Amino acid sequence: MSKIIGIGKANISTTMSNEEWGAYVQTDDTWIRTRTGIESRHISERSTTALAVEAARVAVEQSGLSAEQIGLIIVATISADQMMPSTAASVQAAIGATDAMTFDLNAACTGFIAAFNTAQQFLANDVYEYALVIGAEQLSSVIDWSDRNTCVLFGDGAGAVLIQRSLCFLAGEVFTRGDEMGVLTLGAKGKNPYIQMNGKEVFKFATSVLTSCIERAIMRAKITEEAIDWIIPHQANKRIIEYVAKKQKIPIEKFVLNLNRYGNTSAASIPLALVDAAPNFKSGDKILLIGFGGGLTWGYSLIEWSE
Repeated sequence: MSKIIGIGKANISTTMSNEEWGAYVQTDDTWIRTRTGIESRHISERSTTALAVEAARVAVEQSGLSAEQIGLIIVATISADQMMPSTAASVQAAIGATDAMTFDLNAACTGFIAAFNTAQQFLANDVYEYALVIGAEQLSSVIDWSDRNTCVLFGDGAGAVLIQRSLCFLAGEVFTRGDEMGVLTLGAKGKNPYIQMNGKEVFKFATSVLTSCIERAIMRAKITEEAIDWIIPHQANKRIIEYVAKKQKIPIEKFVLNLNRYGNTSAASIPLALVDAAPNFKSGDKILLIGFGGGLTWGYSLIEWSE
């Protein structure tokens, strides 16, 4: 159905270490690192739109396409700069993708997976040949800097992939459990305008659906677990990933981890991890992308890497 022909991320020069959080909340490096695996995160003064545009430009340049060839742009985000126009429309204007249909998608930390799988359907049905999928967040603008349970977890970032119609998408699904939406929330228009989370319930949810996504991907693609070369999970908490790796008896080396440098960047976490790990991939590698987050939402995309 599609293959990735260009990848890119936004470069954010400002980082914030665990030690620096001591100026805002009572915490230290050991407390944060042992509970989450996070050591630092990027904090951007630029908007979500600006980050998305930069990542998009890098992906388009790497692909060798002109922006006018792109038929679809989807931006996954929970920290859009405005209700409308969409972030995707702003990206279209900034990069000159004059023929692209655009929209934003909100599925929290599962957003990139939902957007990626949605793009597959347009490509599979011959509506478009090329689609640009972006995960972009400025979460530093929507956290309560005095809440130790959430503020130290999140960072800013953006990653983008440009995909072309082909046969490299093997399987993908996205799910929602709306009856448990209160576990992880972000309000708007003056009502609880910060990320709020029940950490214990999120841990139980995340470990359960990560396991489920691995098993469903194997079943839908009709492959063995050993056939999966890489797993790129949403970068929320190292302990979640280690728990699932041990439970499923999967070598931890198969899991791509970069949350120590970025923190939780919500919809941007999977494309950022994909960009960083891409030099290690070889043609034919089977890569499983797994997202989970507010909604509650979760999902996966199983792809075959093509050089």
